Amino acid sequence: MFLKLLHRLHVPSDAAYAMALASIFGSIAIWARRNEKNPANAERLGIFIGLWAPTFMIIGNALQIEEAGTPQLQEKADAMADLAKEAAQTVSASSSRLRASSAAIHTDNARGERGLSLTALLSRS
Repeated sequence: MFLKLLHRLHVPSDAAYAMALASIFGSIAIWARRNEKNPANAERLGIFIGLWAPTFMIIGNALQIEEAGTPQLQEKADAMADLAKEAAQTVSASSSRLRASSAAIHTDNARGERGLSLTALLSRS
């Protein structure tokens, strides 16, 4: 859901990759600038910031997959919609022929004509 939201907001995968690199370089910068009074805090903060890099890389990878898959999925959806329209038209045409044949049978039965062949019914439609 989060990835779909980012994709709808047109966040590029490159932004997530850039954040991963910023996390790595930020971690190194914070570690390098640690003060002498409390070096453990700077090291912990550097590790915390550096641990976000894999998360941003995973998000970037997922966004890249979304970006690559969207046109293909849209093309498939369009093809399926075209097939559905063709099927609906075919069913409609068949339904019209069936109604016409049924009406012809009903009319012939009302007149007392029985024993019409299948080829005679098909030739009427």
